[in-house]
Amino acid sequence: MRALSSYLQDIEFAAISFHYQLETPRVLPLFPELLLRSPLHQIGMELLDPDPFERLFTPALPDDPTALRRYQRPAPSFAFQPHPNILTPTATEQGGISCHLFGDGIILLDDLITTMKGVQPFAFNNRQQHGCLTSVSAADASGQEVTIWQKGMTKCADPPRIIAAWRFDPLPPSTEWCLEIITPARLLVKKKPLFRPAFRHLLPFILRRVTALCYFYNHIEITEAAELLTMNAGIEEEVSELRWIDWRSHSGDGILTELGGVSGRLWLKGQLPDDLIALLRLGSLMNIGKGAAYGAGAYRFIPGSSK
Repeated sequence: MRALSSYLQDIEFAAISFHYQLETPRVLPLFPELLLRSPLHQIGMELLDPDPFERLFTPALPDDPTALRRYQRPAPSFAFQPHPNILTPTATEQGGISCHLFGDGIILLDDLITTMKGVQPFAFNNRQQHGCLTSVSAADASGQEVTIWQKGMTKCADPPRIIAAWRFDPLPPSTEWCLEIITPARLLVKKKPLFRPAFRHLLPFILRRVTALCYFYNHIEITEAAELLTMNAGIEEEVSELRWIDWRSHSGDGILTELGGVSGRLWLKGQLPDDLIALLRLGSLMNIGKGAAYGAGAYRFIPGSSK
């Protein structure tokens, strides 16, 4: 069995930030990326040819029958992330949207920028509020940002490509851990949502998300899925603060959209195998559950105690 941590050397992604200038100062919505799916699809259908639209938003099923059985259907190659907007509770004229683009999906960045120019991510609760995309930046493995596109450019510069292993510093030895779901995760089993998932329920969602994105965009087959699912034996759930949240917000076209999912913290205790830690950290780059590409189910995994 190949160690999952060794796969981190083969997985690459780009960390992208879209910067908007607003016409007037306003307090930014908490997680505007959660409402981007519908407007991005509408703008994409207007501005992109069918082939780049499909590759960006509705990837085709693979021809390989084994891949069809082994992996969940292909999702977009991007995963929107919580942006530091959430740390700005006062009115501002600038807003940002962050995302990760994985492997082959990095070459679709120009198409994503084209669609992001057409959306109003900070106008969902005020239809009169407008802004424009002024620049796009990308971070390198150290977190240093470099501008790769500015208003008026027809093409962006190549973003730095980050090897997943470079993103994660070694963790100190610990037997106490915290998995914090930041944006609501909608986890469906037989078309029914999980309202109070345990760690053993979360693990298959993380594994399916990681193995599918690695296969479709980094051409990596993680074949040790069955072994990874058994690695939670002996791990104790010390405290669960996971709660279902019903969240309603108006989309840009004025239609009331209902969003709901699980968020909060799950405190774990036990000696986690290195491969399980690698899986959980890798999944934190990709989000989990329904709408993961559009920012739902963003989480972080760190050492920590509930006390």
